[in-house]
Amino acid sequence: MIYYICKIKKIDAEAITVLVSKKSKKGSKLSELFSFLLPFTVGATWYGSQMGSGTASGALHMTYFVRFGYYGVIFSAIALLVELWFYFWVVELSRRTQCYSTKEFLQTAFHPFEKILMPAYDIMAICSFSAATASCMAGAAELLNSYLGVNYYVWLAVIVAVFMAITMFGINAIRAVGSVLTVAMVTIIILFLAVGIPANWESIVSNWSARAVGEGEKYGNVGWAVWHIFLFASMQVPTASILSTACKGCVKSLRDSLKAVLFGFVCLFITMVPISLLLFGRWPENLESGTAIYVLEAIEHLEGAAFIKAAYPLLLASAFVTTGPNYIFNLSERWSKISLWDNLKNPKNPLKKLWFRKFSVAALFCAVCVVMAVNGFGFVTNTILPLTGYGWFVIFLIFAIFVPIKVIRSYSHSKKSAVGSLK
Repeated sequence: MIYYICKIKKIDAEAITVLVSKKSKKGSKLSELFSFLLPFTVGATWYGSQMGSGTASGALHMTYFVRFGYYGVIFSAIALLVELWFYFWVVELSRRTQCYSTKEFLQTAFHPFEKILMPAYDIMAICSFSAATASCMAGAAELLNSYLGVNYYVWLAVIVAVFMAITMFGINAIRAVGSVLTVAMVTIIILFLAVGIPANWESIVSNWSARAVGEGEKYGNVGWAVWHIFLFASMQVPTASILSTACKGCVKSLRDSLKAVLFGFVCLFITMVPISLLLFGRWPENLESGTAIYVLEAIEHLEGAAFIKAAYPLLLASAFVTTGPNYIFNLSERWSKISLWDNLKNPKNPLKKLWFRKFSVAALFCAVCVVMAVNGFGFVTNTILPLTGYGWFVIFLIFAIFVPIKVIRSYSHSKKSAVGSLK
């Protein structure tokens, strides 16, 4: 066909064939590059979800690792390895079973006990999201109180109103802004580490050489430190369980699963472990500072670094404001659509309207969060939030032990099927 068209127009058919072939190869290479990069978006989702306000403020590093002393810094790296283990199997189970919604994934992971574990998961999600939202409320109010001087409780009331408004009217926009802010925050953290670690290097070396450990029966005990590795990993279960939605169309092979989780692991490793190391250099003086936003305490003691000192508080406040409403939105979406509302028979009942149910659920959830947030960011982040790790521990064991068994069995089944087809 190409030959006859070219003959009419006096064009070399062979030259056009070569040209078409080159364009086809170019398009094929772009497609291959796109497919190669897709798994990394899953790792980025893991990274972005974990680099929330608790991590960016340094509160989780101190609570789970640094307060135990020098081996706590080492254990922060081991905790990421534990996460890498069960995140890989979560991604593989999603790929092997083609379960790309959180509900389908959890039902598969929990089978044959899904009727017991699914309600338990919902209860834990409410507890965990409440603590995380309260942490965001308290953190934002504490920051604004520190920099603008207005009463903490006044700022807390303002933050609650902002959270409700965002939940009801602007969640899609705020999620988009949140993604940009996450990138900006990570950039600032890397700059902060590049300046902060050399500035605190002498005290880091001093604490490490002295093999300094925490005080008391808890923080001076290596057994408790090991236990906190698994508590920290357990707190990441909600993120792992929703990662299945990010896998759709992005993870198509075992190699893709490995690329996804290794990318997320490396990104977390190069930020979380250095933050622990830097805070270890500030320890134990930072515990006496009266703040639970330990990264901010370290920034304030840097000489120079005017840009970091100005930018980081603004980005951290923005992180609080963009993270909290997501939890409220997720729970209002979940509980405003349960079958219970179908039992309302009065058509004039305002709860028959979906928007009113969402508002009511969000308002009730915020009220619970405020009860916790009035006690301050440190109390919520260092006391209440870690307690949720105990609740998630059972789910963590399922993800770390039973999900791998399910996936490995599926590998064996696939091999047997392949051998059978050859016969």
